Formats: sequence, C-alpha cells, structure tokens
Amino acid sequence: FLRLKRRRRKGKPVPRYDLPEPETTFARRLTERFVDFHFAFLRTRFARRVLDLVPFRAVGAFYTVLRFLWKSVSGRKYREGRKRERIGEKDE
Repeated sequence: FLRLKRRRRKGKPVPRYDLPEPETTFARRLTERFVDFHFAFLRTRFARRVLDLVPFRAVGAFYTVLRFLWKSVSGRKYREGRKRERIGEKDE
C-alpha cells in the first residue's frame, strides 16, 4: 500500500483493492524508502560501472549477508505470535 500511495501522489494509475489501508510504522516506511533508493541507484550507469570493478564473489557474499539480515529483521514480527490477516476472512 505504501508504493500505491506514492504512485497515486505522482498521478500514476493504481489498482483499486477496496481494502482498508493497514497501519504502517515509521520503520516500515523508512525501509521502503531504502529499498526504493537501492533500486533507483543500482539502475544508474555509474553504479553498474562501479559494480563491474568489484569481484563477483564479493557482491554475492554481500547480498547473502543482506538477505540474512533482512529475513532476521522482517521475520521477527511473525515469530512473536502476531496474527496474519487473510484477505477475504470475515470477523464473526
């Protein structure tokens, strides 16, 4: 929903899901901004040239560490027993 909100502000078309927007924390919004910046930067010619100078093994190891950190941080909220709401499930 965060990306949809940004697209809507930019005047771009967005799909309509007819669902209430979930509450988002500052940390989640900050993480989304970091991911967006990451993709925007690595899309540039400059970043690609710099990465060409770095050994492939080092880039792979770096992303393996990042993936492990990402999973450990983002998976924590589900391990703490927080219920995940399913789309289409009604309260009774």
